[in-house]
Amino acid sequence: MTDVSKVLLFELAVRAHRFLLRVLPFRQPESQTAVGEFIEYVDTVSLPTPFVDAVLLRCLATLDRRSGGRLPTLVDRYVSHHRVSGCATRFRTIVEDVLKYGAIADPLAARAIASIDIRYAEAKLETWLAQELNVTARQLSDALKKTTGATTTEYIKNVRLMRAARLLVETNESKIWLKVGYGARSDSNFVHDFRNHFGITPSEYRRRSLPSTLTPAVLQHLGTGGCGPAAAKPVKRAVRVLIIDDDVTSIVATATFLRANGHIVACASNGEDGLREAASLTPDVVVAEHRLAAEGMNGIDCLYALQRQRRGRPSASVLVTADWEVGEGQLRELRALVMHKPCDLEQIAKSVDYACS
Repeated sequence: MTDVSKVLLFELAVRAHRFLLRVLPFRQPESQTAVGEFIEYVDTVSLPTPFVDAVLLRCLATLDRRSGGRLPTLVDRYVSHHRVSGCATRFRTIVEDVLKYGAIADPLAARAIASIDIRYAEAKLETWLAQELNVTARQLSDALKKTTGATTTEYIKNVRLMRAARLLVETNESKIWLKVGYGARSDSNFVHDFRNHFGITPSEYRRRSLPSTLTPAVLQHLGTGGCGPAAAKPVKRAVRVLIIDDDVTSIVATATFLRANGHIVACASNGEDGLREAASLTPDVVVAEHRLAAEGMNGIDCLYALQRQRRGRPSASVLVTADWEVGEGQLRELRALVMHKPCDLEQIAKSVDYACS
């Protein structure tokens, strides 16, 4: 990294910190102004995309803790739409969506939202809400539109779909649409709405969100388990990946991206935990950070230990490093691929696929 890049990256990190101080707690119009000014600066920064991604992902990881535990998380949304638009545009869209729901000043809208959050699964909810709040359906819809950007019908649908996403992750229920307010014969409508909202079918969403300890056989079974007629096809091969990294943001981003590509992922923040996870998962590929901050094994030590642990069937290895002088002899012994920083998520995913080929 050049000295100029280091200065630019430091300034971007400072601006990001100031942005978080201004945007939290969520309130209007201060938060909206903070978003606009921060994104204007991001658009002018001449840094490689991986550097900008890292800073924005750290911001989203912080905001995730303050946005009500939504699924998918803000980090999930940012990573899954990496091909749709530039990083600044994605970041702004995601944060502005949070602001729509996190800064409610209108008492009517606040009461309506509180009721919807509790009674979202009830039939004819829109009519009941207007009667309960003693307003016309048009007045209610206008209040919600002004506050959230969605009409009453749209807001109820959004809440139902978000609840459905959580149920898909946390339960084994097959008829999710019945649990969130869709009619008994509305399974196809549910799949259509879900796909429009999340970009994938309910079955595919469940498959991508499964815990990393599930076997490929179970993954395939649940992936085709039918949350409606348009169930997603299972992945051709679910590769078991173990990530060893002491950077939480990096782990979250990499694991989310690899799971979105159909892989089974386990994570560890140090070498000792990595060995324990490997004993449970028996990974096909280990992606290890070279310079682990904690005392004890670094990435290379950990890969050696994993080879000894699995003498009969060693895992393929990918070493992620900022050190351009990693010993070639060690790498040959480990048969490890090397990813030199900065590297983006697509490069890591390709290295995983290559290591298994």
